[in-house]
Amino acid sequence: MTTIVTDVPSGAETVQFVNGQQIDQTNKKFRALQFGTISPGELSKTIITAFRFNTAQAITGIKLGLINTGGLPFANNVFGITSSPVLDENIVPTTYFQGVNTDGLATNGFNIGINNLNTVTSEYVYLNINLPNNADFGAGVIRLKWFFDYDD
Repeated sequence: MTTIVTDVPSGAETVQFVNGQQIDQTNKKFRALQFGTISPGELSKTIITAFRFNTAQAITGIKLGLINTGGLPFANNVFGITSSPVLDENIVPTTYFQGVNTDGLATNGFNIGINNLNTVTSEYVYLNINLPNNADFGAGVIRLKWFFDYDD
């Protein structure tokens, strides 16, 4: 089972959407997103998520960084990411992370910019994994990190 873990500060949350509905949040600091089992040469299911910081007046400069590949060798066509102002279960990522943010900084060039949906929420973010034919990947934890500026 492949898992993505996102780390967010207190008051902020990563939300997930399934069948057009937001999933209830029981743990807001860390949100695990499950891709399920992926076989070599297959495309995972697409996860739909968003970033929200309800206690802020506004957020800007939203970025998402791939911090750790969970043991999967990095390639620039593996970790899919697309954002959209539309919640649509049929959207499949058409762009990919082009590198791993190994320094954990908001200024890292491999972070992906995400537009705002409103003053405290990002657009919907669509994530998947395109597992190469020669990759052997069982259970792993892929780590993503949200970066943003806010006014409280």
